[in-house]
Amino acid sequence: MATISPNIWIAASDGNAEIVLKHLQNGVSPNQPDENGYTAMHAAASYGHRDLLEILVEHGGDANVNDQDGETPLFVCEKIEVAQDLIEKYKADACAKNNDGLIAAQVVEENGEFPELASYLYTFSDLEPNNGNMPKDTKLEYAQYLSPQEMDEAAGQPLLDQNRKAEIDRILALRESGVNIDDQLREVLQGAFSEHFERNVRSREQ
Repeated sequence: MATISPNIWIAASDGNAEIVLKHLQNGVSPNQPDENGYTAMHAAASYGHRDLLEILVEHGGDANVNDQDGETPLFVCEKIEVAQDLIEKYKADACAKNNDGLIAAQVVEENGEFPELASYLYTFSDLEPNNGNMPKDTKLEYAQYLSPQEMDEAAGQPLLDQNRKAEIDRILALRESGVNIDDQLREVLQGAFSEHFERNVRSREQ
């Protein structure tokens, strides 16, 4: 059998779906570790290759597979969208602990480069952030990564009620008079996002 190059871990890091598929079709498991326990699932998650993650999961990829440090792909994420896929679509355990007894939110927070991601991950645990540099409005930081449809589905209610729709119409009408409406619109939408986030969290807890 001809050797496929590069190996599945490099191909996954590069987002090379064609090569990854060749490895999978030749019997390589998406959960197979390299010498450091790093899997193609970790590589795809780390480099933000969402489409490739889906392919790997379809071929048996485990969102909770551990590397040698006991860390799942969630620990190496750098983007909220990828973490959301792992948790919501592929059932990654956001409270899984590594060999040091830390969850992904704590590891990401300690890294310090992705505070919004850490804030998002903390919403799935009972723990509180330790870093004073974390985003002040976690609700808004999380809400901005949800589409209105996703928020509607999670909260069971539309993003904008009739009162807010009327308020937005009133603000938009001011634009024709040359008024800068950006701040007013932002305030209305932030309020809507915040309330939707609260309903989303409550729906998760039930």
